[in-house]
Amino acid sequence: MNWLLIIGIIIIIILIIAFIFHLIKLTIKTIGVVVLLALAIFVVLGALTYFDAIDFQENFGESDNLYLLRDGNNILTGIIVNNLDVGKTVFFNATTTTYYKQKLKEENYEEAIGENYKLFIIEMAVLEDAIIDSLEYDGMNISKEFAIIILKSTTPINDLANNIATENNISKETVLQDFENKNITNDAILKSQIFGLYRATQFTDGRGLNGMITNIKNSKIYVYPKKFLFTMIKIIPDSWINKIANGQDGEK
Repeated sequence: MNWLLIIGIIIIIILIIAFIFHLIKLTIKTIGVVVLLALAIFVVLGALTYFDAIDFQENFGESDNLYLLRDGNNILTGIIVNNLDVGKTVFFNATTTTYYKQKLKEENYEEAIGENYKLFIIEMAVLEDAIIDSLEYDGMNISKEFAIIILKSTTPINDLANNIATENNISKETVLQDFENKNITNDAILKSQIFGLYRATQFTDGRGLNGMITNIKNSKIYVYPKKFLFTMIKIIPDSWINKIANGQDGEK
């Protein structure tokens, strides 16, 4: 009877060990499948991101790009720029600004971007953090802080005239007459031109396109369409970003 009990226990132990080995084998096989699947997904995403980066590197510099300046939920102004042909730059009047305000309010990015290559929505914080002290506008030196005041203002020409008159101890009327002679008469276009001067500094403030991409990573600039490059950009190594940025900075 004791021998039968011992044999029974041994058989049970063998069955348990066999079951455990089966589980281990099944687990290893499952892990292997998961690892291979993860690697396949990683390779596919990596390839798509790489080709999107190449597309961006080749087309960003020679295409029209739409830039909008946003403060909170409000679009303040915008500009359309082609880096290879600055003569094609489009400054926004009040009607154009209102149009883009409405499109973004509707979240209709497809209509907003139109035929432009990319749409960049730049948060005001990017300008506030810019590594610049001032902007040169039509012979006038405007501090970064006052440029931001102009961009937020509903009466930028009047504000700029007051500032220049105070700094130079001349009458506001004299300044406004000088503005009229220089054809500085449209509030919306003045804001667009000031914003355009800031955008140009991305290539002269020591950071170049690298600074723009860093702000995209930090969610201070929204890009449409995102595609894979800008979807994955938060986890892309900085070395990749430097290669993309350096390729573009060399073409500015």
